[in-house]
Amino acid sequence: MVPVPEIGPEIDGHEVDGPGWIYHPAEPDFPENWPEAIFMAKNGCPLSFTFETPSSALIEHRIAAHAAGVRAICRKIISAQSSGM
Repeated sequence: MVPVPEIGPEIDGHEVDGPGWIYHPAEPDFPENWPEAIFMAKNGCPLSFTFETPSSALIEHRIAAHAAGVRAICRKIISAQSSGM
């Protein structure tokens, strides 16, 4: 599975910074429904990553993309720990 970024000038109402990338300031679109990443940023977490997939993709592909992303970051962390970083 190869991730395919959403194409267009906006993703979820936010201007695209690059293929599949948006910059979202640490302010909620709707304060009463804060996403976890914004809640964490407002409460002191300096950095977070959110894995998302296009809503238009098949659920099986979305699940596979998330699983691949989690496996990749786990390999990176294990590799960094093994090399003493």
